[in-house]
Amino acid sequence: MKGCEFMNRLKELRKEKGITQQELADKIGVTKLSVSNWENGKHDIKSDKAQTLADYFGVSVGNLLGFIHTDNEDAIIANKKELQEEQEILDIGREIAKLYLRDKTLDEFENMIHEQMKFKTVNTIDENGLFSSVNSEYIVHERIKHIYYLLGIAGREFEELILSWSLIGYDEQMNILNHLRLAIDKQK
Repeated sequence: MKGCEFMNRLKELRKEKGITQQELADKIGVTKLSVSNWENGKHDIKSDKAQTLADYFGVSVGNLLGFIHTDNEDAIIANKKELQEEQEILDIGREIAKLYLRDKTLDEFENMIHEQMKFKTVNTIDENGLFSSVNSEYIVHERIKHIYYLLGIAGREFEELILSWSLIGYDEQMNILNHLRLAIDKQK
């Protein structure tokens, strides 16, 4: 194989599609010999033809050239889509927060959460004797992200409740929960 460390998937993809080397050659404008040489690893597929082939077979160039397996590629695409969807939800949550904050900016809101959760870095040693450190900035960032996410997915009736809940301290939250529990117990 000339310069190929990975075996391309051209032959496999062509056979899956049920076409001959000649039919593929005609479709992409090369000779049957070129297709044969690529399939047998005698010549590398040049980048412009690799893209043409990848487009024809509906795969990425990395998949065509054997660098990325279909399962991995599907997982990467699914993960990217999931991250995009999560970002959209976070953006919606931020917009909802702006509506309810009225006299505060998002920066002021985030600073309030930061002040509420103010604590130093936590250092621990796990059961294997490994040292780990948890940075409070990361925890605050995740909490803010979770608030925006909840706002983005919650029904309209819960939006103000979520935002208000996030603005009060832990002691106040526990006090409210105790009152709710008492009210629920009275209804039984």
